[in-house]
Amino acid sequence: MFNCHIEEMVDVLRDAEIVPEHLYDQAITVLRERVWTDKFAITWGTVDILDAAEQLEIELTDDEARWVLGYLHRNYSSSYGITNEHVENAIDEVVARRDMVTAIDPEVEVLAGDLFVQRSA
Repeated sequence: MFNCHIEEMVDVLRDAEIVPEHLYDQAITVLRERVWTDKFAITWGTVDILDAAEQLEIELTDDEARWVLGYLHRNYSSSYGITNEHVENAIDEVVARRDMVTAIDPEVEVLAGDLFVQRSA
């Protein structure tokens, strides 16, 4: 795990007043040494998904990017990892869902893949 990810986690806990400011550095050290010493994590975020969509010249909302992350997580295989092809396929899936719903009722939009809401005027 990169230090920036550990710091981001501790920042959230500090902002929620779970980790006091005077224990901030100690919390980072404990996480790094006791949790992340013998493992690593590759992280994907909405920014990564939005960047991939932009390269495909597709516009996604933040909610659609979150749906893509969830789709990738649910369909992840440790044997194959997550490749650009997997990301592109997941983006295509959310666009197909959005297009299908819009074709049926232009007043409805898809959020997070399965949540349908009325378009605001």
